[in-house]
Amino acid sequence: MEIPEPPSQLQDSSQARESPFDKLPNEIIALIFTTIWETLSTEEKFFFPLSYPQLVSRRWREITLSTPQLWTTLYVDKRASSFLLLNYLTRSGNMPLDLKILHLDSYSLLVPYASRWGSLSLWLDPYDPLGSLLSLIPSNSISLRHFSLLVSGLPNEEDWMIGDRIAFLAHNLTTLRLIHVSVDWKRIPRTWTNLTEMVLVRYGPDVNAEGTDIASFVEALGACPKLRTLRLFNLVFQKDAIIPRICTSSSGTPGRIVLPELHELVLGEFYPFEIVFLLFEIECPRLHQLGLEAVAYVDDFQPDIDWDRFTNRYPHLQQFDLWTANYAFDGLLPLLRALPPVPILGIRGGN
Repeated sequence: MEIPEPPSQLQDSSQARESPFDKLPNEIIALIFTTIWETLSTEEKFFFPLSYPQLVSRRWREITLSTPQLWTTLYVDKRASSFLLLNYLTRSGNMPLDLKILHLDSYSLLVPYASRWGSLSLWLDPYDPLGSLLSLIPSNSISLRHFSLLVSGLPNEEDWMIGDRIAFLAHNLTTLRLIHVSVDWKRIPRTWTNLTEMVLVRYGPDVNAEGTDIASFVEALGACPKLRTLRLFNLVFQKDAIIPRICTSSSGTPGRIVLPELHELVLGEFYPFEIVFLLFEIECPRLHQLGLEAVAYVDDFQPDIDWDRFTNRYPHLQQFDLWTANYAFDGLLPLLRALPPVPILGIRGGN
């Protein structure tokens, strides 16, 4: 039996039909690449292997290498070679840089490009001296919009105290995240007028130990009128200093400070009296989402509070989430009864 010959187009691969995508100009393909790139989160960008599109074809490789937007996100750990970093820094042109630094040996390579820093995340060990580290951040990094500092362990309070050491970042900063870092609120600049997101998490002492400077903390928050997201975890306030302020504010003005743009407020790992204190101190008329986490219940906290004031306090509230142990629930029960009904309600508890 005679076997038929295969179609002629399969005999010569060069005659294979061209993909419609390959007919697009380089500029359009580069635009598609950058559009997809912008849909990725910052974390996804850090770990996206740019070698993948380069392996598709020689043309894709040339387009990838010549598109600066794809080379602006640098993940700097001990595996990042000087050659790799310089390759990114060169190919990114004059675009703003997003940096995540876990290893300081390559830090000196990045300093000359400080005027292009748009986002800086420092993930450090407790033995890294904060003072000398912050002194390495050049004063010409004025384009910095997002600053994150995380200490991966229990730091020395004296070495890891932030105050006026980051004052030069104040004017342009829109996002501030401080994880396991103590803050000297008296020395924090009152010029963070463009800040829209603040996340504070710290290791705190026992509730009876000396805690966060209440007056300075509230004053610093009041200097951030554009805040839209505020997440606070375990700041630890001294009980003896809080109770008088709650009793005073409960019969006085609705709040000591007003954050007119605040849409999301999350208070985690607080005692009930600390949560009540913060809600009394901060007036946020446009609040859409409120999340509370109570870790314990203090039985002797029985101030004379007009809880009805909370009934109309959050007219735009759309979501309320509560995480609390069963023994801490009673400490927040008057507050829960006073809050208005919300479309989305989530309550999780445990023993």
